[in-house]
Amino acid sequence: MVEDYNDMKREYVAALVPDKMKLAECINRAKGESRTMVEFAEKCGVITASSFSRIMHGNMTKPLSRELIDAIFINAVPTANLTYEELMRANGMIPADSPAVKNLDTDEWRQEHLEYRNARIKIKNCIQSELINRGILFRPHSVHFEDERELKYGLRTRAHFCYEMHDKSPKYWAISVHCDPAEERKLDNEMVCRRYKRDYIDFNTNLFLRDVWEPDSLKEKKNSAAFADRKGFELVKKMLEGITVNSEISLILVDLDKDEVIEEYFLPRKGKKAPASLFEMSKIDFEADEEGGDLEPGMYDEEV
Repeated sequence: MVEDYNDMKREYVAALVPDKMKLAECINRAKGESRTMVEFAEKCGVITASSFSRIMHGNMTKPLSRELIDAIFINAVPTANLTYEELMRANGMIPADSPAVKNLDTDEWRQEHLEYRNARIKIKNCIQSELINRGILFRPHSVHFEDERELKYGLRTRAHFCYEMHDKSPKYWAISVHCDPAEERKLDNEMVCRRYKRDYIDFNTNLFLRDVWEPDSLKEKKNSAAFADRKGFELVKKMLEGITVNSEISLILVDLDKDEVIEEYFLPRKGKKAPASLFEMSKIDFEADEEGGDLEPGMYDEEV
């Protein structure tokens, strides 16, 4: 039987954390280029443009209602290329008959896998919110770059998500997430510590080789690794002591309980001082700004 990814009657359950950046991307695709967010909100009929704006800012603490998801999907432009399941997954909802939730209560592996996925989404949401709260404009970008086809040694770097930054240098910011709660609970074990550090190196081997052999190819790219565990962060930081690099490479520590970035460490660059972290910028009081006019969405080149 072929699965229908647009079946709006299918039962869904909240098993994941809503992916705020993916949800904002889906809404933008549904809106289309020819409509403003105000026009799209009027078409949906169950939400205001200001509420859409808050979603774009990542200002949501729980999944969107099924009614709103239905309205977004039904009123999406035909060119959105958006499935109902994609929209629901971005909202943290997965089919009730999915293998991911089947026997979840008794399957330890499934529980750990969902915990791992949720931690990754939380880190991405946190970093995005931290940028938006500082008025930093960005938009999602593919983790794959066309110019990497021309690399002499074929050293494509890896990342879990990437931003195109507005009026910032480097222009692109690729971020990998190194967070496995099940592993991090065992970091008192020396063997687990060695495996944890090895996993970071394995994931980033191409990045470090490229930084040495083809540093010019990274001039417009910043690469960061994000952690949610202080001990794991410090393990990797200590492992990299004494290493100098040509491009911008950093480690980011996120506090998932407080939903904030608490530290960004830059690997020393040859002949250059460490750049200032964007997370050190002051936050904006959006409530005060809201009284004076429209808010900028978190992702640039989008009308509200």
